[in-house]
Amino acid sequence: MRRLLSVLPPRLRRAVLVSTLLAALLAAGYLLWLRDSSLVGVEKTTVTGLTTRDADEIRAELRSAAQGMTTLNVDAEALERAVVSYPAVAGIDTSVDLPHGLEVEVAERRPVATVARPDGSDVPAAADGTLLPDFEADASLPHVPGDAPEGDAVSDDATLAALAAVDGAPADLARRIEAVERRDGGELVAVLEDGPLVVLGDSSRAEAKWSAAAAVLAQGDAAGAGYVDVSLPERPAVGG
Repeated sequence: MRRLLSVLPPRLRRAVLVSTLLAALLAAGYLLWLRDSSLVGVEKTTVTGLTTRDADEIRAELRSAAQGMTTLNVDAEALERAVVSYPAVAGIDTSVDLPHGLEVEVAERRPVATVARPDGSDVPAAADGTLLPDFEADASLPHVPGDAPEGDAVSDDATLAALAAVDGAPADLARRIEAVERRDGGELVAVLEDGPLVVLGDSSRAEAKWSAAAAVLAQGDAAGAGYVDVSLPERPAVGG
C-alpha cells in the first residue's frame, strides 16, 4: 500500500488516504453498532454444570441476567453477580453460538466432607471451607472435626486443614474415608472403612500422602496393620 501511494500524484494520494480513513471509521462504527444490536441479541441461554438442589434457581438467575445482552457483548461480571449468593457456584465460563446463542458453564464447589452444626446436624463443606447446605448431606461423605459456623464458610484452621486433607484423596480412597480426626499434638488421622488408620500428619502434600497410602494398601503390606503412617510420603510406615 505504501509503495502504491508513493507513485500516485499528491492529490490522488490524499484522496486515497481520506477514502481509506472514512472506510475504517465506517467499519468501526458498524461494529460498535452491531455489538449491541438485536441482530445478535441473546435469545437462548444454555446453562450446564449444575447438580445442586438450587440448580433450577441458578439457571433462572443466569438466564434473566443474560436478557438484554448480545453475543458480541457478553457481560460475564453481570452474570457472576447474578449468582454470587449461591455458595455452590465457584465460577462461570461463557461461550457464544452466533448469532443468538449463549452457553454458560458453571464450575461448582463440590462437597468433600461434612462438618457439624451447633444443633448437631451435619452440613456439607467444600475443600475451601465454603458451606454447601443446598447439597444433600450424603452419608458417604467423611466427617471432619470442628463446628460449622452460622455463616457461609468454615474459618478455623483446624477444620480447614482437615478439609484440605480429605480433598487430596483419590476417588477410590475418598469413598472409604469415614472421618478425619485430630489427635493430640494436632496430627490428622483418617479413619478408613475396613482398613487401617491413615496417619497424615498435617494437611500439606495431601495428594502425595494419599498416593503413598494407596500404594501401601494396594500391595497388601497393611493387611492386619493398625495404621499406615504417610506423614512422610517418601517413607511410609506400617505398624500396630
